[in-house]
Amino acid sequence: MGTAWAGRHVVAGPGEEVADGLIVRMRAGARFTGSKVPQRFMSSSRWRALDVPNFHRVQVDPADQLAVGAALAADPGVDLVEPDRIRHIDISAPNDPRYAEQWSLTAIPAQQAWQWFPGRYVDSTLNPDRVRVAVLDTGVDCTHPDFANSGNSSTNVVNGGQLNWAP
Repeated sequence: MGTAWAGRHVVAGPGEEVADGLIVRMRAGARFTGSKVPQRFMSSSRWRALDVPNFHRVQVDPADQLAVGAALAADPGVDLVEPDRIRHIDISAPNDPRYAEQWSLTAIPAQQAWQWFPGRYVDSTLNPDRVRVAVLDTGVDCTHPDFANSGNSSTNVVNGGQLNWAP
């Protein structure tokens, strides 16, 4: 198989804090073995299966992560290789004065989820691999500022808002 079947290799962004490992997602039916780690890195690498099917963690020296990640991603059985990122959560109270009245937000710990992307909303149409979370409610005020874009000029996703007005 050629490189057309190779997996994606996602590298850490500037300033991202990463652990001493890579997360590897295998394609359906493919098996991960230690032989997928290039021989020259075997002495400093260890791998283990995670609790999620087809996911593995390869412990590797941070200085070798780019090389090992690229080699793993070149394997046709590998779907994705990315750094094992370290996330820090700083949970602060929402600025919505009626937050306590919104049962659904407290029921799904929305406040904790918002901390993964502080100060911005995630447009899942730009990255279809993102997890989408929906809270369904029959009473939506489509003009509420929480749905508006950063310039507060539109609630439509086409203009950066949070509501999809497409039919």
